[in-house]
Amino acid sequence: SQFGTGLIEPELIDGNLTPELNGQRFQVRIDSLPGGETRFFKYSVKVNECENLELDVGAINPCEPNLTYTDDDSPKLLLKQPNIKIIAENATIQYCGKGTMKINVMNVDEPQGSRGPASNLKLNASIPSNVSISNITEGWTYANDVFSYDTRFIPAGETQVLAFDLTPKANCTNTSGTIMINPVHDNICNDPFTPPGTIASYSSEAPPTVSLNMTGSASGEENYRIFLGEEVVFTITPKVTFPEKWQDNIIITDTIPDTFTIGDINTTVGTFERTDNTLTWTLTPDEAALSPNLTVTTTASDDPCDSGQHISNSASLLDVTTSCGCVMDASASVSFYLQSKGLADIVEVRQINNLPEQGGYDVCESLQAEYIVQY
Repeated sequence: SQFGTGLIEPELIDGNLTPELNGQRFQVRIDSLPGGETRFFKYSVKVNECENLELDVGAINPCEPNLTYTDDDSPKLLLKQPNIKIIAENATIQYCGKGTMKINVMNVDEPQGSRGPASNLKLNASIPSNVSISNITEGWTYANDVFSYDTRFIPAGETQVLAFDLTPKANCTNTSGTIMINPVHDNICNDPFTPPGTIASYSSEAPPTVSLNMTGSASGEENYRIFLGEEVVFTITPKVTFPEKWQDNIIITDTIPDTFTIGDINTTVGTFERTDNTLTWTLTPDEAALSPNLTVTTTASDDPCDSGQHISNSASLLDVTTSCGCVMDASASVSFYLQSKGLADIVEVRQINNLPEQGGYDVCESLQAEYIVQY
């Protein structure tokens, strides 16, 4: 009995003959075989390849030396195919940090025992240019947008997890994108398979933000117009998110135009300094996160020469740095049109000063009329 090289580990398991094993062949000599009797041996082999599975049996009768009795008992290979499915988990990238993406590679064995191993697994991944890859799970390698599973087989019913970190290449911008993942693999006989792929997304968590708001409230309750000498109250309000992610104090500067006279300045949070018409308000990030108010009471100029113009008050905070080294600015302003209460009217009043006693003048009389003119 001769068997191909794809069959290995031959082992006798039964029979009334004891053949010798020589390479890929069992052979035995039977001295005599009486009529009605049977001689046999039974052995097992292990399938080690998808090819070279021949198994031939032959016998020669010395009485008929030119005749060989043969039988082809080659086994039929019933191959269990793999069933690879992948599920990807989306990644959230920490501010000024990394995010971990996980891909579950499952060789689904349903019903149990119906599937075979997958080999030479690779995951083709379209990695966007705004992130870099690091910290790949042990047992996997990555090169040229391809993740390779280094162990040859994934047995049926087994799941392998690929995890890797995504790091933004630019920390001071929101980073997001999608990664298309397409698996390719072979079965145990190196036949190629391309099961369905999947898409995973990633995005940065919300970054810290800073903004500034300013309002101006006139005693006349008009939004855009004030009058000479009118009281105007300016309110400055910062807004900061994620105070733990800032490394600097929030310094707000407001230089109030000379057209206003500064009165009361009030705030319950932070510290402020005044140099002439310039106010400097300093807050810690935690204080600024409370969105406090700084109120400045002013009085508009009463000089008529200042009327007829737009007056703008602007506040700003500059070069505020986050824990990631990102520098941010913010500003706000409010404008009013300054005018007087109304335009001046001139009225002329004339009165005759030398009116004759008779109450009039004679025709051709040489007396000149004198007038008193009042405005």
